[in-house]
Amino acid sequence: MPLIYKPYQATLANKEGQKLYYPRLVKFGKMVNTQKMAELIAEKASLTAGDVHNVIRNLMSVMREQLLNSRTVRLEGLGTFTMIAKAGGKGVELESKVSSSQITSLRCQFTPEYTRAANGSATRALTTGVEFVHIKDVAGSFVADDAIDKDPDDALVYGLAFSRCNIVLSYIKKGSDKENELYYLFKILNAKILPYMLDEPNEYKKNDRYIDIDHSVYKPFSQYDLMRYRLCRYRFLLETVIESKTVYKDEFLMRQYMAILLEHRTRKTFSGKKYSRSIIRNYLLEQMDELISDFPFVVQLDVIDTIKLAENYIEKFALIYGKFASIKSNETDFMLKRELFLSVPSSGHEDEAFKAIFKNATQTEVDNILSERNLDKDRYFKTRNVLCEKCAEKDICLEIFRTAKK
Repeated sequence: MPLIYKPYQATLANKEGQKLYYPRLVKFGKMVNTQKMAELIAEKASLTAGDVHNVIRNLMSVMREQLLNSRTVRLEGLGTFTMIAKAGGKGVELESKVSSSQITSLRCQFTPEYTRAANGSATRALTTGVEFVHIKDVAGSFVADDAIDKDPDDALVYGLAFSRCNIVLSYIKKGSDKENELYYLFKILNAKILPYMLDEPNEYKKNDRYIDIDHSVYKPFSQYDLMRYRLCRYRFLLETVIESKTVYKDEFLMRQYMAILLEHRTRKTFSGKKYSRSIIRNYLLEQMDELISDFPFVVQLDVIDTIKLAENYIEKFALIYGKFASIKSNETDFMLKRELFLSVPSSGHEDEAFKAIFKNATQTEVDNILSERNLDKDRYFKTRNVLCEKCAEKDICLEIFRTAKK
């Protein structure tokens, strides 16, 4: 949505006695608060609104702490924050007389981030590519000229604009056991919500929890393919049979995957050695440089987040009395499972059924279960489980968004 403006007439006349008109930006709807920001960010990431809200609150707390510690805070892509003090004309004649009692106001100054071109002009990141649209171009002929001078009704302007588009809108009412609120657009359109009705010709689409395959999918499988089959047969079909590997398409999952790779490389290199944060940080940076060649999409912010994830896991789980724990044979197998599934139950996990999914199997067991005969009869049903949020196919499967109980 571009920035919308309307004409505004000055209250004071100029030297020629004219009250000139100027553009004034129009604001719509309620102010976007922290909770709303968290919900909007959660829609773009693999996090819950609560997780994002917690991060934002911690960001504000840390920023305040750093700013009041005489530091400047820069958020790349956004801008710089710094504290500014004013004395309000309360100057003193001698340098030695300067004191904090002279400060009359303290404010936080925000400077949007900018880049400077060769010709000396500056481009600010926040306003790059901004477009301006006259309010009449949004509401068209439905808004009278004399109404432009008044504050427009949000529903009127938005409603008239979108009602002229030949589109159908929908939303997910319930996901992850949480009731979602209708999108703001539906509110301002005063839309009438109708339940989805399956018509007779499309009756075959009623059950989308499985897939029928009309040709053989058999090929040599490993015990890790069997684990994927136990976990979710739909996921097995997509990852093992069709793609032949796990392909992460979600930025959050890709960062987790890279963090696990970094952590495992570090544990193998420093197995049994003393932990030094500075040495480990340098090693992680070196390894991250190598990974970037395989992940060209990674930006600097991803690098920082990924290294921090790896550091946190190492300090929490990989150290014993300040030293790296020696890696045993069973841990190597556990590491491989983590790289394939991002999360697997540890030996102390209480859910026996979940542990059984990741139980190792002989090649004979794999061949018997994943035989051509069995797979030809399989309908590859979807299975909703605790690892759905870390599944590379969740945006295709959509089972994670399905209502659990009706």
